[in-house]
Amino acid sequence: MIEHLSKNKAKLIVSTGSGKNRKRYSKIVEYKGKKDLDRMYAAFEQECTQVKPTDETVEEIINAYIDSRKLLGAKATTLRGYRMCRDRIDGVLRRQTASQVNPYQVDKYIAQIANKYAPKTIRNTISLLSSAYDRAIQLGLLTENPCAKVTLPKQSQPEIKTLSEEDVIKLMSALEGERLDFKVGYELCLFCGLRRSEVLGLKESDVNLAFRTVTISKTRHVVDGETQIQDTKTERSRRSLALPGFICEDIRQLIELHASYEWEHDDHLILTPFGEPMHPSTFSDHLPLIEQQHGIQHVSVHGLRHTFATMLNSSGIDIARISAELGHSNISTTLNKYTHVFGGATASSRGIADEMEIKFSKTAPNLPLEAKEKTAEA
Repeated sequence: MIEHLSKNKAKLIVSTGSGKNRKRYSKIVEYKGKKDLDRMYAAFEQECTQVKPTDETVEEIINAYIDSRKLLGAKATTLRGYRMCRDRIDGVLRRQTASQVNPYQVDKYIAQIANKYAPKTIRNTISLLSSAYDRAIQLGLLTENPCAKVTLPKQSQPEIKTLSEEDVIKLMSALEGERLDFKVGYELCLFCGLRRSEVLGLKESDVNLAFRTVTISKTRHVVDGETQIQDTKTERSRRSLALPGFICEDIRQLIELHASYEWEHDDHLILTPFGEPMHPSTFSDHLPLIEQQHGIQHVSVHGLRHTFATMLNSSGIDIARISAELGHSNISTTLNKYTHVFGGATASSRGIADEMEIKFSKTAPNLPLEAKEKTAEA
């Protein structure tokens, strides 16, 4: 904006940014004519809006981004992941002035760690770096994001290990000889699809034995040696599930066991013999001991959750219902994670294909006999 003060004298006014970041600059100039005034205003506007390179380092803009996420209420586990990604970035790159880093340097860093970390780890690390640059650009500290044009490694779908039906039966038999806290915890993973953090976040009050339901509303983690109670992973992870009758009976016995303790005990469902909430590592490390002792194929605690998903699929349960039971944020998450397990198609999808084959096979004489036999067997 130009405000004329007198003949050949004007006040140049430039506003930048918006909201709380809005700034107003002004300057009084003397000019010879309209063209001279327009030229002076254009030069002043460019001077005001031009971003001056920051002298902050890469590490400083990353730390600023992490701090901003913390203020916005990011979970402790999320912040821990950010710090791990930050510390993974090469020290030389971290100490470099952020405005001087270019795409070639980021590409070179990715190439250096390609054989050291998994593609997903690399992508998460560069994602943090990119987010820190985007935030600095929003604040007017930088003009370009060097991560925008880099080539990231392709992320292959990790192999999902699950228990066979035979091993599920073996595990159920083996759990009969285990402490009730372990037995109930593993049953909730295997037959309800709960995550470890969800099982360990359950309190006795989350279980309604009369209605045979369990409500998942909190998760429990240990971050940097401290216990953290957090909200569920996503909004859809907050859910109520029906419980099989045999699990309800085991939970009833477990609650009675806790009530019989002569010492004070915590109100979480899964405890140590001393009445304290079980440590996540203790819960995870005990399962392989059971598997080894009873000749069961090794799967992790999360593998029990995967097994639950495959059992639902093999029973012909619709993908939308499987996704809801698992507490995934959307159906695509379920499909992407279990593509290999589902063999490229869910059981319900194969059922639809079979139905079409039965109804319309007479009108499709060119369908190979071999294909018909395979469809019938599926």
